[in-house]
Order: sequence, then structure tokens, then C-alpha cells
Amino acid sequence: MAFIEVYQNSQRMRGLMDASGAAPGVYTEAYALMDELQQNFMGLDGQDTEAARASVLDPANDLDRWLEDNPIK
Repeated sequence: MAFIEVYQNSQRMRGLMDASGAAPGVYTEAYALMDELQQNFMGLDGQDTEAARASVLDPANDLDRWLEDNPIK
């Protein structure tokens, strides 16, 4: 999966969470991971290095684990 797809999927997920009507604070940790992923993606500036990949994929993997532990209903 390309970096842009990881970024776009995080934006879609945020939209779904925003529209879910969940109580305030339910998605705080997930939003923080999405913010980190998105900020790191925006800072890549076309780089495709191991460090650049990790800066995007690490929070994406953490978000995936969070979603497994906290499924959206």
C-alpha cells in the first residue's frame, strides 16, 4: 500500500468516527494516532526512506491495533 493510501484511509476513518455520534473522548487516542500519521505524511516531502516509511506506518499500525481493541459500532 502506498503512503498516499495510508493517509487517505486515515482521513476516511476520521470521517466515519466524526459521523458516528460517539460520546466525546471515545476516539481521543485514535485521533492522536491519525494526527501523528497525517503530520508525518505531510512532512515526507517526497522522501522514501526507511525512517520516512516508519514515521507513517508506525502510527498506522498502532491505529490498526487500537481499532482491533476498540471496534467501531
